[in-house]
Amino acid sequence: MKAVAKLWAWGLLWFIWMGLSLAAFAQSSLPDYTRWSSESAYVERQILQQNVSESLRGLVADWRDQFIRASDANSGRIATLQEQILALGDPPAEGQSDPLAQRRRALNADLAKLQLPVAQAQEALSKAQGLVKEIDQLIRAEQKSALFELSKSPLSIVAWPKALLELSDIMGGLLGETFETIPPALTLLAGKQLLASFVLSLLIALLLLLAAPRIVQRLSRDLTYQRQGLVSSTGFLSTLVIAVVKASGLHFLLLTLLENGFLGFQGTLLIERALDHYWAAWIFGAFWLGQRLFVGETAVLTADGKQSDERNARLVGALAIVFIVHAVLELVAHREASSQHVLVIWTFPLLVLTTLILMRLAQQPIENAEEAVALGASAEKTAPLYQTMMWLLRRVSRFVAIIAILAGALGYMNAANALLYPFVLTLGLLASILVLQRLVSDTYEVFLGKAGAGKDALLPILIGFSFLLLALPVFALIWGARAVDLIELWSQVLSGVQIGETRLSPGEFLTFVIIFTAGYMATRFVQSALKASVLPKTSIDPGAQTALVSGIGYIGIFLAALVAISS
Repeated sequence: MKAVAKLWAWGLLWFIWMGLSLAAFAQSSLPDYTRWSSESAYVERQILQQNVSESLRGLVADWRDQFIRASDANSGRIATLQEQILALGDPPAEGQSDPLAQRRRALNADLAKLQLPVAQAQEALSKAQGLVKEIDQLIRAEQKSALFELSKSPLSIVAWPKALLELSDIMGGLLGETFETIPPALTLLAGKQLLASFVLSLLIALLLLLAAPRIVQRLSRDLTYQRQGLVSSTGFLSTLVIAVVKASGLHFLLLTLLENGFLGFQGTLLIERALDHYWAAWIFGAFWLGQRLFVGETAVLTADGKQSDERNARLVGALAIVFIVHAVLELVAHREASSQHVLVIWTFPLLVLTTLILMRLAQQPIENAEEAVALGASAEKTAPLYQTMMWLLRRVSRFVAIIAILAGALGYMNAANALLYPFVLTLGLLASILVLQRLVSDTYEVFLGKAGAGKDALLPILIGFSFLLLALPVFALIWGARAVDLIELWSQVLSGVQIGETRLSPGEFLTFVIIFTAGYMATRFVQSALKASVLPKTSIDPGAQTALVSGIGYIGIFLAALVAISS
């Protein structure tokens, strides 16, 4: 009995401790309004001084999230109390006795007690939202001011010798620093008996960079020889694998040099930036995209000859190299350049080179209607529209190139960069979507076993349209939208749209689409079965059979819509 009593005592103490812990957790989960008061005052001072940043916005956004959660606290209990008070009815007129007065006062007291922290959280939430809006306005104003900042013209030839000499000294120092670190690094590796491991890592990197692509090409040729229907799909995958293998080899090579101390201080900064931003993937990805657009029988776009095709593919890859060189010069200028005008002189030739490449690609002739296959539809139906779109893109590309180079020459380099480089990235993203759409169309043909079946099919077109919708946030980021703005917009989308007393959310819409699509496909399957297997074996005349199949289709679609709406 004593053992049982002791067990009950320990159990009671455990439940008490758990209850106190949960109560403490619930108390600690509430926002610290004292701390919020001091931090909000600090934020307000920074706003008055126009000293705002993304980190400051993130601080206020974190508080705002806490207040949103606190505003939803006890929502279920509050709704229950409100329903209880409503169930009691209106209090009697003045002067009449109320037999439910005591119960009404108790419920109102409980409701006021629960609504107090909610009201406090909502008041703090309103202040936090206001501070976030003010910070956003100041950040956008700073971005706009920087965008139209006027610097000295890069056409000032007098400043070119000094700027080029400064760049030569920086690059010479970088190379000299790197060469000085090689002997000590080799000595250190030999002393630690790691030289063999370093050599093996170099061989693996070179193998991935040089030899592995040939192996992949040989395997893809063998597979294509065995399955002629997989020519396009296999070409897509094989060239993509080759690009990934080459990028992995270059990335691994840079990582090996960095980890074994073969780079100086400046070289370490550059290689760390290259590894963090995956420059190897950008380079080989751009060359791969150029090949898919211009080279081979399955190219999405065609030029006027094999040499022109290969040249255009190399130009697409050259754009990625220009982007990386521009990033390197900005990184070096941030630490070493004597003035902002020096960076303008360094980057203006890259701006000119980018415009020349863009205008050269804009001269790409679009004469073959077969290019309309990239949109997943028949050439006869879409070639005029597709050629009109390509003609418009060529015109816009030339216009953007001219405006960018004029703006840069006048000294508006920030505006020129903000116009030209995002436009090039936009074209690259559109080209990637076209390549993916071509892959979907060709894969659809492989599964059906019919050549050209993917041109008029609805499914490849819908998938291509979904690719475009999924790319919209990427387009927004390319043109300067901030990730926090997109996250807030997505949160608003997830909350749904209020229509009367009904709130439509993306989840509900997706459920409707899935259920209706399943019902529609089931209806089509039943119609096909009746038309091909059941009705021909009956004595019903052909006209009645057609009418029966159509009627079943109408009924099936109606039921599918009814079930989808009511779900």
